[in-house]
Amino acid sequence: MTKLPAAGSYLPQLDGLRAIAVTLVLLVHCIMVPADGTAAWILRNVLSNGWIGVDLFFALSGYLITSILLRARTRPHYFRNFYARRFLRIFPPYYAVIAILAIAAGWLPFGPLRPAWPYLTYTSNLYLVFAHWEWAPLGHTWSLAIEEQFYLVYPILVLCLPKQRLRQLLWLVITVSPLVRLMTNSATFPAAAAFTTFCRLDVLAMGALIAIAFEGRTEISDRAARRLRLSAGALLTASALLFVTRQLDARTAFFNGVSLTIIDAAAAMFICVAVAAPVRFLERVIRWPAAVAMGRISYGIYLFHYPIVRVVEWQAKARLADSWTRTAVIACTSIGLTMVVSVLSWFAFERPILRMKKFFYDPGEEAARVEKVMIEAPVTASLRHETGA
Repeated sequence: MTKLPAAGSYLPQLDGLRAIAVTLVLLVHCIMVPADGTAAWILRNVLSNGWIGVDLFFALSGYLITSILLRARTRPHYFRNFYARRFLRIFPPYYAVIAILAIAAGWLPFGPLRPAWPYLTYTSNLYLVFAHWEWAPLGHTWSLAIEEQFYLVYPILVLCLPKQRLRQLLWLVITVSPLVRLMTNSATFPAAAAFTTFCRLDVLAMGALIAIAFEGRTEISDRAARRLRLSAGALLTASALLFVTRQLDARTAFFNGVSLTIIDAAAAMFICVAVAAPVRFLERVIRWPAAVAMGRISYGIYLFHYPIVRVVEWQAKARLADSWTRTAVIACTSIGLTMVVSVLSWFAFERPILRMKKFFYDPGEEAARVEKVMIEAPVTASLRHETGA
C-alpha cells in the first residue's frame, strides 16, 4: 500500500510544483526572442506554451482550496475564516501593485489606468473579453480575476452540497467547459475563452476532484498508484504530441474542444502523482529546497513580474536594437528584479500581514500551528515538519 499525506499536512512538493508553474510563466513573458532567424522561431514556439504554468496554478488552487474547505465544513466560522485568510494572502500585495503603478503612470509609456474598476474589482478578465482592452502592466491579472471569482462562489457550493453532489457538479463542469469555450469564441473573438471564467472552470474542477478523491483516505493500493503514474505518463505524452503537431493554438476549435482539456488533465494528474504516487526523479526536483522556496513566494513572483518586464522592455527597446543581446538583457534584468522584489516583499510586507492569519483559526485547529511554521520557519526547517497548511 502507498501511504497518503495526513489531512492538512504540509506538502513541500506542491510548493515545488508552484515553482515549476511560475517558472513557465516567467519564461514566456520575460524571454523576448528576436524577430528573425530559425533559432528564434523555434524558441518562440517553445516558449509560447508557457501559459501551461497558469493552468497548473489553477489545478493547484482547485486541489488546495477544496482540501481546506472540506476540512472546515464542520467547523464554526467557516466563511469568516476562509475569506479572511484569503484576503490577507491575496489582497494587500495586489492592491499595493495597483496603487504603485497608478501613481507612477505619469512616468510610464502605458497611459493612465482608466478605467481602474476592472482591476479593483477583479473583473479585468471579463473587461478584456467584452471591451477588448487591458492596461499593459496589469495584463496578467486576468488569471487572478478568475481565481477570485471562483473563491467567491465555490465555498458556498462545498458547504451546501453533499460530497457526491459536489463531485457530480464538478464532472458536469469538466464536460460542459469545452462547449462553453467554443460558444464564447464564436460569440466574441478567437481565444476569448482563455480569459473567460466559465471557460476555465474545468481545470479548477479537476484539481477539486483530486481533493475529494483523497479526502478521508490514508493510503491507496500500489496498483492504484501505478495506474496514476501510467495515466499521468499517457496524458503528458498526449500533450507532447499536441505540441509537436502544433495543436496548441488557442484560436482553433480543436484546441478549445480537445487540446486544452488534455493539457489541463495532464496538469491535474501531475498534482495527483506528486501527492499520492511520487516518482523518484520528480520528487527530487519538486522537493529541492530552492524550488520549495521559490514556490513559497510564487504569488509575489507572478504578481510583480509582469509590470517589471513591461518597464524593462520599454527601456531596453529604446536603447538596443532587436538582437539576442536585447533578449538577454530583458530576460536577465526582469527575472533578476522580479526575484529581488519578491523576496523583499515576502519578508518586509507579505509575511507580517500573513501573521494575522492566526486570528482566523478556530481553537485547537492544527492548521494554525502549521501556518505559523510556514510563515516563520526557513524552508529547510519547515521541510522537516510533517504537517502544514
